[in-house]
Amino acid sequence: MTDWEVLAAVEALLRNYQCEIKGSQMTLPILRPLIHEVYESARAMCEWRLEREPLRDRDGKPVVIPMVPIALDEIIACLGRIRKAIDHWTREGGRQGYLNFVNQYIV
Repeated sequence: MTDWEVLAAVEALLRNYQCEIKGSQMTLPILRPLIHEVYESARAMCEWRLEREPLRDRDGKPVVIPMVPIALDEIIACLGRIRKAIDHWTREGGRQGYLNFVNQYIV
């Protein structure tokens, strides 16, 4: 996986939520399988933070973790910050600069 694939997923998700806030429909573009997997994983986290869907474990079972839901405009702002971080770390560390950076925060 490369930063480009993560960026493509984040940008698709960002466009989706921007369309939602404007009240318009967006048709999800056809994404390569790996990009689609990243998109769906990130979307699941966003939907959980928006309190629209429960968080699920790898077996699909709901996981209860206390959290304070956030608004759609906050999700959009967060995705924008992630996009900037991907750009930054790709410039700093190459094709997997962002992935190498975030790896230290993933259990």
